[in-house]
Amino acid sequence: MDHRGFEWDLTSESVKGRVKEAGFDIVSSIRYVRLDHALLTSFIERWRGETNTFHMPVGEMTITLQDVEVLTGLRVDGRAVVANMYEDWENLCEELLGEVPEEIVKGMVPISWLYSTFSVVSEQHKNEDHVARAYILYLIGTRLMPYSSGNLVHLKWLMFVADFEACGEFAWGAAVLANLYHEMRRASGRHCSTTSACYTLLQV
Repeated sequence: MDHRGFEWDLTSESVKGRVKEAGFDIVSSIRYVRLDHALLTSFIERWRGETNTFHMPVGEMTITLQDVEVLTGLRVDGRAVVANMYEDWENLCEELLGEVPEEIVKGMVPISWLYSTFSVVSEQHKNEDHVARAYILYLIGTRLMPYSSGNLVHLKWLMFVADFEACGEFAWGAAVLANLYHEMRRASGRHCSTTSACYTLLQV
């Protein structure tokens, strides 16, 4: 799904402040980049999962933590992003977002729901903590660790943004890179038909 159809630009300075405190302010300023699928396929065909490197005619190369830090502004040191699976997703949404979608599928909610519900800080949604959390989920689901479905993001990430200051202590950059490595390893296999990750990092 092409998320340019609902590009979410923050207008509230207080919401921006919360997003910055959580460590996602630079990511929020990154604009849509059209992916060159032929170029990405060429790189993935040269990926070797056992060494996490590209085998090129001139030697080996890879994407590093420093690359992630420079390009996204995300922390690459700090607490590890290890998600514990949660069962009561509806209560989690109610507590941290103040809204519950009509349907939660295997712990995932539509990104389009996040956008339509929280993209405007209106009379109905004055709790800016809720808006900031929804926006960070949007960033994770569209730019950092997207699912191949294109319009879903897992609520397991919501638990990390219960406290914005604590969220900023996690090594989100390392998590994004680990996810990219994992997806490239899958994509380089013979039987993988769909893959999704922060391929903007690879292209840039």
